[in-house]
Amino acid sequence: MAEKFDDERPPDDGQRQHKYSTADMKPENPWKRICCTILTCLVCIAIMILITLLMQKLFDPDEDEDWSDDVVNATDDDLIGTPGELSGTANLMPKTMDYVEDVCSEARLGIDDRQACEEACEPAADCCNPYKNGTSTCFETEASGCFSYAKCHSLDGYIDAAHNDLDRICARASIEINREECELACSAMTCCFIPEESCVASQFSACLDYAACQNLKLNSIDVAPTDLDKRCDEQAPTCERDCREALSCSDPNSPSYRDNFVACLSYSSCTGNSDTKVTVAPIYSRVDPAPLILEDICSIKGFSEFGTTKCLEACSPVQCCFEKGAGGCFGDDPLGCMEYQRCTILQMPPYDVLTYPPTAHVTPVAATPAVTAAATGAPAEAAPNATSPATAPAGGNETEPVDSTQQPVAVVSDTAGRRMRH
Repeated sequence: MAEKFDDERPPDDGQRQHKYSTADMKPENPWKRICCTILTCLVCIAIMILITLLMQKLFDPDEDEDWSDDVVNATDDDLIGTPGELSGTANLMPKTMDYVEDVCSEARLGIDDRQACEEACEPAADCCNPYKNGTSTCFETEASGCFSYAKCHSLDGYIDAAHNDLDRICARASIEINREECELACSAMTCCFIPEESCVASQFSACLDYAACQNLKLNSIDVAPTDLDKRCDEQAPTCERDCREALSCSDPNSPSYRDNFVACLSYSSCTGNSDTKVTVAPIYSRVDPAPLILEDICSIKGFSEFGTTKCLEACSPVQCCFEKGAGGCFGDDPLGCMEYQRCTILQMPPYDVLTYPPTAHVTPVAATPAVTAAATGAPAEAAPNATSPATAPAGGNETEPVDSTQQPVAVVSDTAGRRMRH
């Protein structure tokens, strides 16, 4: 058998023979592969276009459908889809805070681009300053809108609009890193957040515009972000989260509401959209309007010109605005009480020992037994002469006689109002 196989083996001619060979095949044209690839891509694109058209047909309205009735309804009852406006029914002030801050910014007004701001601010003209319009104001019912429209004050030209980035510059985290930047941005309106220098009543809208400066106060709640009104209008989850910061503002009788009133107003849009409900009682429902000269007589300069008697007389009827607990009335008339913020200067040394007897007037004095007893509640020592004049402080003016037989009445509680520390 072996010999037979050896005989049948083909001769070795130096080249291995194969039954099938590609040696004689022509090489494949590369353009054929490229064309197939392009064709495949075109087919995929065509399929995607067809799917898109089908989805539009199923879920989008026909372009030829008559929507005229709905356009009228949207104008009258719903503002959804209008840039810079809130949704809802018949909003008196529909613009968002971000929109108003843009069209009424210092940069826009500086180039005499006032038309958009004037048109946007028209609804707030006769509504948002309770100290200007008195009981005819609608601020109490439109607090959220008025806060969003605060920058409209810049149209008056008296006070520059707050920096558009004030919300970021004076955020709590930013203050911890660079407090000086916030202080510089707020330097023109320090009277908005220092009670004894308060101008909240005379510059109400401007103080709302500079609300972020309230974060400079010690132990204050954080002022709300500028876009909170839009997020609460859309009922975004972040609305409920941010509104929790001001939950204590829901109680008008709470110390937080009294000491952080402007900051609480920044959360007005939370009302109806979260557990936080910021309400404002009608102005002058508990106290009378403050005298026009209150800012003049209740100041360091006023004390040097008029003495303290006039300030004591003006502030004595509103002691309840500064008291805590059951005796406080700030929540009953927060706007009216804010008009008397200048009275807090009487809580600062050396004026915090003063009293206001109905039949005797006193001016800043050094601590005497009768005055010290009135301020601290300790029993007073018998004075050798009840009608003798009290001792004046060094370098001060002589004081009027004090009737020690008259029971003194403290002007304001020493527990409210604090000077901001830097």
